[in-house]
Amino acid sequence: MNRFFLMVSLWATAASFVACTAPPPMESEEVAQFAIPPDRAFMAKRLVADVGIMKPLEQGWVVSGTQINVVEVSFPLMKEADVPDGEVAGRVILSPGAKARDGQRRSKSFLITLENKTQDPMVARHLERVAQSIERLDEGDFYRIETTWRSDGAPDDGPSMAKNLGTLFERHAQPLGAALALILAWLALLIRMRRRAIRLEWVESVRLTHLLPVGLQLAFFLYWGLYDLSVGGLLGDLVVQVAFAYGLEAWFLAWRNEGKIEIGASVLPIVGSMNLFVWFLDQDRWIALLTLSLAIASKHLIRRGGRHIFNPSAFGIAITGALCMLAPDTFGFFDLSHGFNAGPNMVELILILALI
Repeated sequence: MNRFFLMVSLWATAASFVACTAPPPMESEEVAQFAIPPDRAFMAKRLVADVGIMKPLEQGWVVSGTQINVVEVSFPLMKEADVPDGEVAGRVILSPGAKARDGQRRSKSFLITLENKTQDPMVARHLERVAQSIERLDEGDFYRIETTWRSDGAPDDGPSMAKNLGTLFERHAQPLGAALALILAWLALLIRMRRRAIRLEWVESVRLTHLLPVGLQLAFFLYWGLYDLSVGGLLGDLVVQVAFAYGLEAWFLAWRNEGKIEIGASVLPIVGSMNLFVWFLDQDRWIALLTLSLAIASKHLIRRGGRHIFNPSAFGIAITGALCMLAPDTFGFFDLSHGFNAGPNMVELILILALI
């Protein structure tokens, strides 16, 4: 039975790779265009933090939400009592700043346009406050400039591999170093407390229940990444999270097993499944490490009959999700559900992989 499931999973993985060989549809030859990566939705909301979303403003007005349309971001202003279907009195519209002409208002990333549909001076005042918040909080680099596929079906040459690796190292070296230094410090303290050496041992038989989900997750990430370039940008985060997860797992194993650490693949599906639900980006990257800590701790601390009773990744995501809902200004995340629309036949692919 195990061989049957392994053969089916390998077939599905190979089939998904074959299905992904065709490039995305071409719009025009080598046309540079702006794009809003999926991870910018939460960043857009933070641009108006000085005013707030659905926060009561003077005379009953509110910024009712964030709207993203292709390359434009807008913040509609309406009466709180009329939300969500009432008439919009005005909006602040953001478009790529590179397209701004001389004299037009802009911030680091955006051309800022104020659209007032009324003669109410209070509406104008609130729209101005929104624009000022954007100017103050816009840190730049909101858009991604990409080149479409050439007429010969090949992608345009992008940044070199060395440049990409350099960018990943620059972005993730500090948090990875801090996380690993903390884990090594804990291991050193544990050795001193237990007064025994740490013994590393490879697990003799890696479980199919660990490798199978990793293979399916990898197949999904590869297919998704062909149509959404932001998935490739997640690579550095995955490296940091895997290193952190292995370090934390080693600490718990050394604590439970009198210094014996068994190295296997059990943490890989935890990292993979977590990143198929939510992403924690930019200044919220530390929350991903918190989620992993909760997941791995649940494996070792919440046990019955010698085995953990919760799905580790589900446990970590559930606790972190509750924190995000209770304190959204402190715990920020990007919901991936809409990002899955990037590639064709994603529903069918998810269904096949889920059945396996």
